[in-house]
Amino acid sequence: MKKLFHWITQAFLSVGRGDILLKMGVHRYLPHIVVAFIFCTLSIILSYFADNTLILRSQKMKELEKVKILYNIKNGDMISLWRMTEVENTLEKMGSKVTAPEKPATELK
Repeated sequence: MKKLFHWITQAFLSVGRGDILLKMGVHRYLPHIVVAFIFCTLSIILSYFADNTLILRSQKMKELEKVKILYNIKNGDMISLWRMTEVENTLEKMGSKVTAPEKPATELK
C-alpha cells in the first residue's frame, strides 16, 4: 500500500514538474503546442465577442420594433387630428367663431 501511494505521488510530481513530457519527447513539439494553444484561445475569444455582438444586435432590433410601433401610433393620431371634422370639433370645444368656409375662395388675378 505504501509503494502504491509513493508511486501515485511520484506520478503526480512527475506530471507537475514536466518530467513526463521530457521522457515522452514532447519538448520537440512545444512550439506547435504553444501555437495551437494560442489559436484555440483566440478562437474562443473571437466567438465570445461575436456572440456578444449578436446579442446586442437582437436587443437593438427589438427596441427598434417597439419604436416603429410607437411611431406608427403617433403618426396615426396626428393624421386623425388634421381631419376637417376633427378640426371643426376642436374649434367648437374651444368656443371659437371660426367655421369651415361656406363657399369656395375666390382667386384674384
